[in-house]
Amino acid sequence: MKPLKILYYIDSLNFGGVETLVTDWALRLDKSQFETIICINKDIDKSDVNWEENGIKKIVLNVDSYKKSRKSKLPSISRIYKNLKKINRCFLEERPDILHLHDFWTALFCINLAKKIGTPKIIIHTHQTIEGSAFNNPQNYLENKKAKKFFHNLQNIWIPKFFFRYIYKLVDKVVVISQETENDVIKLGAPESKIVKIFNGIDISNFDKNANSVTTKQTDTLKKKYGLTKTFPIIGLLGNIKAQKGYEYLIQAMPEIKKRLPHAKAIILGGWGDNRLKENKEKLDSLCCNLNVHNDVIFAGYQKPYFFIPMFDICLMTSIHEGMSVALLEFMAARKPVISTKVEGVSEVINHGENGIIVKPRDPKSIADAIIKVALDKTLSEKISHNARKSIEKEFTINQMLNKLKKLYTS
Repeated sequence: MKPLKILYYIDSLNFGGVETLVTDWALRLDKSQFETIICINKDIDKSDVNWEENGIKKIVLNVDSYKKSRKSKLPSISRIYKNLKKINRCFLEERPDILHLHDFWTALFCINLAKKIGTPKIIIHTHQTIEGSAFNNPQNYLENKKAKKFFHNLQNIWIPKFFFRYIYKLVDKVVVISQETENDVIKLGAPESKIVKIFNGIDISNFDKNANSVTTKQTDTLKKKYGLTKTFPIIGLLGNIKAQKGYEYLIQAMPEIKKRLPHAKAIILGGWGDNRLKENKEKLDSLCCNLNVHNDVIFAGYQKPYFFIPMFDICLMTSIHEGMSVALLEFMAARKPVISTKVEGVSEVINHGENGIIVKPRDPKSIADAIIKVALDKTLSEKISHNARKSIEKEFTINQMLNKLKKLYTS
């Protein structure tokens, strides 16, 4: 029997949770059952994967969904037309059996083009709530309050009310990753019969293998490099320098943390490659200087987490919005005590006080109190670390996720 051809459509293969998941699926799906193609808008690939050697075709469209015309703040008509031609050519050449979409900005075009050529199954994957996905958009950086409110309503009310309702009518399945995202798509008009819930999953053996292979000497070298040799606790955070990550609340919590834990430091593993992220980084640097914690909060850029997580004493997520954080799952798989803000998806992973600690979003005092408590209570720290790993083994492994995907593709 001929393998089913799956085309994964995603904006890029930059550093990030969604990109990690799609890479894992493409590499791990049984090649006797599935032929996988990865189609990306932008020529950005940080995966370190040799796709050709792994029998996977990667197509770069060089479609920039954010590119604006010179005279207007909106994409030019000619650019939209060129982008559509590129997508249409790709679909006509590949003729996938399944189109699995992860990019909402081009979703409507892709779905209609796929329908036109008779693609048998179209799936859209919802990785965040509408509010969460809109949080990093340009309107959040506007100074004018009326303009900001207008664009907020446009993004969160008017567009979703019509745009997503239409999309959900056209697709065959809507994948959600948490109860919050399921509630959100139902509210936006997705028929319940089309909804499939699939939790994010990670390869927990990665952490066992790397945790065992990262020697004490290597950990000591990293600590020395970042000035952490006499630090306790080392507070680790993972994620690009996006507004939604809420790193400013950790920075604001540091003065209070330092009162009780004078040797505490935080290290953030996350890149700031594009202009918007650079602006965020500059604001955070300024805040660190204003609060005199510039030596206590380290921005290490993107690093492979497997080598850094072993040296973390506490892992922290300060996000204002998330779908279901892959970084959170990785921390827990590595048997680390985890503190997270109460955002979308977290309550389905963390049972407060049992396998992690949940704090209020945007609340530096709650963050500080939780870090101090976990650092000083060894019994609590060991308990939540042990239970964290068990929770991931139970529901959030890559194999569990792949089994559900296979069922989705073949049913």
